[in-house]
Amino acid sequence: MSPMMRAGTVLFVFFVALGACSSPPEPECVGEACDPAPADMARPPGGVDPSCTTPRGTLWKSVVSRLVMPTVDEPCAIDVDGDGLIDNALRGVVAGLRAAAFDLQANADAVLRSGELVQLVTLQSEDPTNSSCAHVTLRRGLRPDKPPALDGSDTFAVDAAIAPAQLWGTIAGGQLETPRPQAQTAATLVRLQLSLPGGFGVEVPLPLLGAHLSGRVGVQGLVSGQLHGVVRMSDVETRMIPAIAQVMTALIRRQPDSPSARHIIATFETRAKCEAKPALCCRTSPQTCEITAEEVRNNAQVKLILKPDVQMFSGDVWSPTPGGDAPDSLSIGLCFTAVTARF
Repeated sequence: MSPMMRAGTVLFVFFVALGACSSPPEPECVGEACDPAPADMARPPGGVDPSCTTPRGTLWKSVVSRLVMPTVDEPCAIDVDGDGLIDNALRGVVAGLRAAAFDLQANADAVLRSGELVQLVTLQSEDPTNSSCAHVTLRRGLRPDKPPALDGSDTFAVDAAIAPAQLWGTIAGGQLETPRPQAQTAATLVRLQLSLPGGFGVEVPLPLLGAHLSGRVGVQGLVSGQLHGVVRMSDVETRMIPAIAQVMTALIRRQPDSPSARHIIATFETRAKCEAKPALCCRTSPQTCEITAEEVRNNAQVKLILKPDVQMFSGDVWSPTPGGDAPDSLSIGLCFTAVTARF
């Protein structure tokens, strides 16, 4: 895989890698051979102090040092919809691509080590062990001039062009917990407008709804944790996929003879587009071509893998339905570690 591909966002690598499978990835088990999803036995989050409307106490600053892709052994999952079972659609994606020899974990590691993705975290609380008023802010950092050490010695600059995301929660026994998705209402819904670097100057939006953060707090602040939530399928189709298509187009135009470009063209480009609009055909006109959002959206393998698994809305209103039979969102869960940073 080329350095440009390694530096791209995990989501970009995911979409490019879809075509590596000559057939859809096999599930880990089928029908009665599958064990039931494990029950979510974690402690329900405690209530946030109603007077907790302004951050207070000591401020700890950290940077995410590793994003951990979900696996069977480490599912990075919670009960998202309230049915008592853990949810994380990303785990199936990771497993399927691993079977096709694409390692999303290696790509996630490369994005952080290169400094292309700098995720800054602040935690403010009067007590790192027990608190009913803990405030967390997630900020994107600017890419540093040289790769970060990620050992607690780095200094970063905040990317002021990207709005910060904020969460409120509690700490009990050194464990941070914010309200879970199924406990949130339409009035209290936590929306995190995150984004990931797609490469070539394109930001891939990750609009996480019902966002939930849990983690371990030490004397130096947040040291590890999990981020959960859902991405509504309408956002996948209208916001994320168009950005992914832009990244693919940029790669083909700049590196038309690369294996990655040829692979994207073979996987996503349709004959109908090339016949109707020759200037947009990447096979014959790579300098003016375009991989369209429609081509990515209608790809059979994309539809199979990006299949919604939880029902979180009633129409356009947030309304988690335990085990709902009309899934409308993808459950997302990522684990992470963090180290002290200055910014």
